[in-house]
Amino acid sequence: MGHPSNAVVHLQMRWGEKNLAVGTGVLYERKGEHFIVTAWHNVSGRHSETLECLHTDKSVPDNVVVTLSLTINSMGLIVPLSIVVPLQDSEKGLYYVHPQGYPRVDVVAIPLDFKASYAVLSGIEGHSMSMQLEMPIEGGGIARPQCIQESETIMKGLSEQWMASLDVGDELFIPGYPRGITDYLAQPLWKRATVASFVGRGWNRQPLFIVD
Repeated sequence: MGHPSNAVVHLQMRWGEKNLAVGTGVLYERKGEHFIVTAWHNVSGRHSETLECLHTDKSVPDNVVVTLSLTINSMGLIVPLSIVVPLQDSEKGLYYVHPQGYPRVDVVAIPLDFKASYAVLSGIEGHSMSMQLEMPIEGGGIARPQCIQESETIMKGLSEQWMASLDVGDELFIPGYPRGITDYLAQPLWKRATVASFVGRGWNRQPLFIVD
């Protein structure tokens, strides 16, 4: 069972090669398929309530540089890897959005194919190579990203019990990249937070709550 930090990914939203914003995502598996789950405003470049462009020159992302951790299971090593994932083609966005139109549910799922080849971003040479996210390692073992389910507790139903008891004033921790802060391994920071709204009532007609 891996550490949940290894399932958190650093996101650099871009238009072409122009950097627009930094965000946080988490790797998620559903029915054998893999996704990066992040905020809708990250990939759309728009405020989820006003729909106004977030960037000063009205640029919206068409690709995202995803820095994730490859886990080499035979060695216990964690290796950072930055890949370029397209967000748009000529007709549509390449991610799943919630069907509710307004108020916009501020979450998306970006498909990630572990068997496909992605351009690897090099700070010196640009897109110098491409590689798969899941591959055999010489001498045995597999290198692959870790999804958040791999770090969930083995105690069945514990997360549901915890959510049912969560209330205003309770403390929790949120991993991510505030102000883009990270190190060469793309480790997220864990920030202490306090539940600031009633969990059971939702917020603004959405099944969410506010943290401070």
